[in-house]
Amino acid sequence: MSTRAISRFLEGIYGAFYSPQSVSRLTQVVEEEVQAWRERPLDEEYYAVFLDGTFLSIRRGKTAKEPVYLALGLKPNGRREILGFVFSAEGERARNWEEVLKDLWRRGVRRVRIFVTDNLPGLEEALRKIFPEADCELHVLHSVRDALNQAWKKDREALAEDLRVVYRAETEEEAKETLKRLRERWGTYVPRIGACWKAKACASYVSSGSPADPPVPRYHEPSGADELGGAAANEGGGFSRGGSARETLVLGAQ
Repeated sequence: MSTRAISRFLEGIYGAFYSPQSVSRLTQVVEEEVQAWRERPLDEEYYAVFLDGTFLSIRRGKTAKEPVYLALGLKPNGRREILGFVFSAEGERARNWEEVLKDLWRRGVRRVRIFVTDNLPGLEEALRKIFPEADCELHVLHSVRDALNQAWKKDREALAEDLRVVYRAETEEEAKETLKRLRERWGTYVPRIGACWKAKACASYVSSGSPADPPVPRYHEPSGADELGGAAANEGGGFSRGGSARETLVLGAQ
């Protein structure tokens, strides 16, 4: 959309006239603020960092879905903060996540107790390279979706309820016991569920060593990608360029 078209739109909707030159200047100011936000220094320590992605419609000649990679930090005091994001037209790949992790390190992050991620091949190796002391946990939403996709549609509601009992367990012993019952009921029918949930189900209890620690939700809140992506997706027909998508994401994160 041209600056003249934006000027006419603002006047028609809000009754306020902005010259094309004013619109151009406002756009430049917003772009400068977006860049400053993306380059801002970060805290040295985060209790947890959620890594997740979403897809936005971007028009580059034709409209196509492009992934945006987001990092959401949970501070030791329990406050959440969008740390950064990266666009890529290549699809979701581990090397793009490595770019996100390197950016966090460059901007000052040195200690993360636990990363919560999807199960993308290569991502855990990238974490070990840049943050070798951090623990890594699979996002429960991805674990549940993977398990449900292996079951018949008629059985998914019952399986989802049994999974919910596991990831909402209050203690490690309770989680192990509910996991045992899960494997006994579903292990033969859904073979992969036993190995996957045995490896991942109790991982969140690594992060519960001190009563002073802020809780990392065992059934994980939306990582930020869903919230920001949903708001950005309200742009009818998609974004006209990557820059407008970045501006919308930054405004939504502040």
